[in-house]
Amino acid sequence: MSEFEIKAILEAHKAGEEVNLDGKSIAWLLLKGVDLSNVSMIGLDAEEADLSESKLSGVDLRGANLKEIILTDADLSNADLRGANLVAADLRGANLRGANLAGANLKGANLAGAVLSEAKLMGADLKRSVLCGACAYTANFSGADFQWANVEGLYFDSSTKGYSKEANNGK
Repeated sequence: MSEFEIKAILEAHKAGEEVNLDGKSIAWLLLKGVDLSNVSMIGLDAEEADLSESKLSGVDLRGANLKEIILTDADLSNADLRGANLVAADLRGANLRGANLAGANLKGANLAGAVLSEAKLMGADLKRSVLCGACAYTANFSGADFQWANVEGLYFDSSTKGYSKEANNGK
């Protein structure tokens, strides 16, 4: 998609129109601070795009290619990211409260300081990811792979499923 097309879509969304980015490409674009809340983006290609500080709550990003995307301090609360490719994504400080990341590929992703409370990460691939200082109260990590992940300072509680300090020590 061209920058002009993206601007038109953002204006339509701002005006209350229903917009759809299913299967579109915004790869390598700088879209810092945009509001795309509740937009359907199934299969979106946003490889290496910069959506830092953006409002993406409730978005549908199932199966999206988000490899190396920058989502620092973005609001992805209640987003559907099932099966998304988030390899080496920068999610530092992102709000993923209630997000569904079941089966997502988060290899090498940086989730330092992210909010993962109530998130669903069943079967997620978290190999070599960074979760330092992330908050995962009541999250569900059942079947997630933490091999070589840095989980130092990960906040979790007794209702966090599929994670315990003893069982998941980054090996």
